[in-house]
Amino acid sequence: MELQFVVDENLCIGCGECAKDCPFQLIEMKNDVPVMAKEKEAGCVQCQHCLAVCTTGALSILGKNPADSISLTGSDNLFRGAPHLLIASSPKTAPSPEADCFIALTYFELLASSMGLGTVWSGLAKWALTAITPEILTSLGVPSSHQVGYMMVFGRPDVTYRRTVQRDHAHINRVRHLA
Repeated sequence: MELQFVVDENLCIGCGECAKDCPFQLIEMKNDVPVMAKEKEAGCVQCQHCLAVCTTGALSILGKNPADSISLTGSDNLFRGAPHLLIASSPKTAPSPEADCFIALTYFELLASSMGLGTVWSGLAKWALTAITPEILTSLGVPSSHQVGYMMVFGRPDVTYRRTVQRDHAHINRVRHLA
């Protein structure tokens, strides 16, 4: 599928938020206008963050019109560069160590939100620290008798999204009667 990365230069203010927020840094600013080189398009994961973060609605991707997105008036933040990592662990001998961690992080997420902090459930951090470098967990103070349930990064949000992304409709099968 062609990306159809289009910038309306009459609306673009050259703020660079789209380039700053691109997860793979595929967008760059040239003469205060965001551009994506053709050779970088294959690296795009079609997250539409560039469309969602654009203050003026100047950027379109995948043929999506920014005016068709829902404007966000609260805060809908992707928290990048978070300064804190919270590792939830529970004794391996507990009745439900993994569930205990999920419950604890859910409460933490609610608390953080009430204080204006952003959170991201980080499966990548969990995978890296439990599967690739588990020895780091010991140096971080996680007892070897504990099971790591999940990890969360948190801190002050770095970006504010101005609109939602546009997902295609999900196909849902409804079961009306069980045999």
